[in-house]
Amino acid sequence: MKDYKAGKLKNGKRSVRGKRKIKLNYTRVLFNLFKGGSFLLSIGVLGVLVYVFFGYLYTSPYFRVERIVVSGENRLSEIEVLNLARIDKGSNILEIDLRRVSDRIEQHPWVQKAFVKRELPQRIVIDVMERVPVAMINLDRLYLVDKKGVIFKEVGPEDGFDVPVLTGLESEYLASNKSISRNLIEKALTIIDELNKKGTLGVDQISEINMDPYAGLTIFTLEDGTQVKLGFDGYEQKLNHLKKVVSDLQERSEKAEYINLNYGEKVYVKLDKTDLPKTLVALHDTARR
Repeated sequence: MKDYKAGKLKNGKRSVRGKRKIKLNYTRVLFNLFKGGSFLLSIGVLGVLVYVFFGYLYTSPYFRVERIVVSGENRLSEIEVLNLARIDKGSNILEIDLRRVSDRIEQHPWVQKAFVKRELPQRIVIDVMERVPVAMINLDRLYLVDKKGVIFKEVGPEDGFDVPVLTGLESEYLASNKSISRNLIEKALTIIDELNKKGTLGVDQISEINMDPYAGLTIFTLEDGTQVKLGFDGYEQKLNHLKKVVSDLQERSEKAEYINLNYGEKVYVKLDKTDLPKTLVALHDTARR
């Protein structure tokens, strides 16, 4: 009997303990649910606040475009740039896609680069970098060439530029031999740049630069039509020789039919003599004058 009662008491104690454990588990679950709900509620509230904040930014009259500033335009007018940009005054400044605006402006042949930026809260600034033509190229028709060798526009009646004309290439050859053509054009532009730096011949004194894939470059002067043969390389040294030869010819009051600079330190000059053609050979010592 004692054992039975003792067992009954033991069993009773176990049941009480089991019930307490179940109560503790429910409390923990409720606490975890409360924590999770609070976190989700916080995220939701934060999301609503962000939505309201950005909704305010994109609808507030404080961020409406009131002024568009254009700078750097020369060939283009301010109105042309604004028409290309297509930005409506009163539109929200934060909704404007600056990259698309600059892309639209750069579609114009005269525009090399367009920089567009916001100046909050109400101003857009557009800075235009226009191309500068340094030569024309004859490809069945005349086209303008910028200092990077980009052929960007057909010459029109409004384009009265006093720049050398690049000849010798045809449009078909240019299309089928892009690498060679590009290289020749770059060499011609290098010659123009070097001539400007050295002051040997002004750009306004050069009528033509012929680009021959086999013979290289030949300059034709505007006043006398003198041919200056330069070949493919060594332009800095050759132009130094040319400067001395031109100075020597001016002192002699002579005109040259052609000047050949393709023989190292020797410079071959054919004088323009209608009655007595002759060739003057300027050797190493003459080139050093």
